[in-house]
Amino acid sequence: PDGLVAFFVSYSYMEQIVSKWHETGVLQQVMQHKLVFIETQDVVETSLALDNYRRACNCGRGAVFLSVARGKVAEGIDFD
Repeated sequence: PDGLVAFFVSYSYMEQIVSKWHETGVLQQVMQHKLVFIETQDVVETSLALDNYRRACNCGRGAVFLSVARGKVAEGIDFD
């Protein structure tokens, strides 16, 4: 699929996992195939990231969006 959304239980847990993925090279491997966007607690940043995620998916580049269950994105995302 062009787009993949992963949900984490909290912002702090997501940050821990993303940090570990960065340290171990997992994040770089994913980025060879898809752009990676991460939800933050900042509404403006997250809206911009979500718009860029959608653009990457629509143009066929593909993207991964890392977000928090019950966070800003989880409540408003349209999976169509």
